[in-house]
Amino acid sequence: MDAWPFLLLRLNDWVLPVREAAHEAATAALPRVPLELLARHFPLVEALRHFKRADHQPFVEAVMARLCQPDALAWLEKHLDALKWHSRRTAVRLLLKGPEEMARRAAERGLDDTDPVVRRLAVERVEHLFSEETLQRVLARMERSHSMFIRREAYSIYVRRLPTLGEAKIREALMDPHHAIRDQAQRRLSGSVELSGLYRAALRETPTCPSGASPPVPRPRRSAC
Repeated sequence: MDAWPFLLLRLNDWVLPVREAAHEAATAALPRVPLELLARHFPLVEALRHFKRADHQPFVEAVMARLCQPDALAWLEKHLDALKWHSRRTAVRLLLKGPEEMARRAAERGLDDTDPVVRRLAVERVEHLFSEETLQRVLARMERSHSMFIRREAYSIYVRRLPTLGEAKIREALMDPHHAIRDQAQRRLSGSVELSGLYRAALRETPTCPSGASPPVPRPRRSAC
């Protein structure tokens, strides 16, 4: 199957007979292509969506159908760390739409991913994948994230799904190191509480330092998504 990536390239060849021969060969080979090759070269398949020399959509959907099969999803989950960039993102998307238990594992794993796109994909599915019994544990983890986007979404999900905790969490968000989260919390509480009073009270509750000592400087959290 060493010819697989070259068949994918020729599927959009400018010479019609070459395109037709490549399509026939790739379609026949698809059921036998190792999952490693399917995942590694999936960016070439995705690129076909944007080419106009032929209608590649049926072939792309056939590859997707193969990758959505249980054995393929299990392979993707096991080898996710070995995949890079677009292949990895595609694998995460497929896992998040897979069986619930697998999707939940993918979501929790994605929250700490180094790729901001993967983190965003994971966050977008948290609210739908976890019940109230487990959601609070996941949200507590999101609150401790270095990512501003993840912390902000955690507070929003508290309000929507766990309203009994939502107001207290929004008040906590008023003290977040990132201005975007503080602004969001201030807009939610505007008109219902005196924000200046809350901040004055927080300052009064701040522990004082021994004479001559400098106050501890909190380490800022990273604000990337």
